[in-house]
Amino acid sequence: MVGLFLGACGSDGPSFGPEADPTPAQQTTIMSTSEALSTLAMADVQGQAAGVAAIGFALGAQTLIDASSTARSAQRPIDAEMPARLESLSATLRRVQRLDCAVASPNSIVWDHCTEQDGTTIDGMISWSPGHVEVDLHITVTSEDLHGTYSLVGSMTVSASAIQSDMTVMLSFSGNGVSFSETIQTKIDVQLSNSCVTSGTLTVTATGSGTGSRSGAVQVVWSGCNMFRVRKG
Repeated sequence: MVGLFLGACGSDGPSFGPEADPTPAQQTTIMSTSEALSTLAMADVQGQAAGVAAIGFALGAQTLIDASSTARSAQRPIDAEMPARLESLSATLRRVQRLDCAVASPNSIVWDHCTEQDGTTIDGMISWSPGHVEVDLHITVTSEDLHGTYSLVGSMTVSASAIQSDMTVMLSFSGNGVSFSETIQTKIDVQLSNSCVTSGTLTVTATGSGTGSRSGAVQVVWSGCNMFRVRKG
């Protein structure tokens, strides 16, 4: 089995300020994240859809950093290319039965150095079972003026009433005369009722270096269904 790279769940972490109302950009991201969590809460009946939602959750939650910080001072070399490549990955998950390289079973998808026409190479796995989603994906991006790596690793424990997760995204890219790297950790511990998040927290922490990298932290605190506030680190 492909090993997991999970952050330790210790007491150390960013210090947060007082709670505040979300900005419009944060509101949009949090509502989208809540929908992904609702799908994950039904992982035992949704199968592969839960795996797709897990990836969407980890990638979508990153935008809370963008909406909460002005740390990014310049465009990164990957900004223009990565959205299309990530959408290509999402599309791959949805049409996996049409791929020759990816190996699908009733509860997993495995990539072994699968290379797509756009130069993206995928290694790793995603698996699902009642109450659990596990992701270990490693992507290499190569084009005429860009090279980099992208990994998404972690797991979620889910039920109809609670979700706990610790997922880490690591980026390292160079191109167009600049380079950057960053690590983004997304941790969640929430409770749900009728497929709606009613309490708990979502914490996103970013550390980076290089042109346009992100650094900062933001935490979402739920007090009821569709009721939440945010804290900046």
